[in-house]
Amino acid sequence: MKKSLPKVMTPGGVAFLERCRLATGFWDRLVGLLATESLEAGEGIFIGPCKQVHTFFMRFPIDAVFVDGEDRVVAIESLAPWRVSGLHWRAKGVYETPVGHARRLAIRVGEKLELRSC
Repeated sequence: MKKSLPKVMTPGGVAFLERCRLATGFWDRLVGLLATESLEAGEGIFIGPCKQVHTFFMRFPIDAVFVDGEDRVVAIESLAPWRVSGLHWRAKGVYETPVGHARRLAIRVGEKLELRSC
């Protein structure tokens, strides 16, 4: 059974991710989105602990929203396949979403994301 998080919300109460898989074990973090063909709006994965990601072997671009231990955004990157993100020392995890998703929702560095039960 795949683990998932409750709904992830922006500070303004807008759903950032309605469906979010949780990858905290070694194997889940290693595989990440590699076996995924695409992501729909509102869908993503949380990988933690994590300070850097790559998109080797991925079939689609992503937004990587890095957060600290309090779910405060420390960096946002859009990555095409076969790229490596920057190394974000303050990050404790990363939300990977469809490319452009963070921009459409106006997610900003410094904002705190919230987990809410559905």
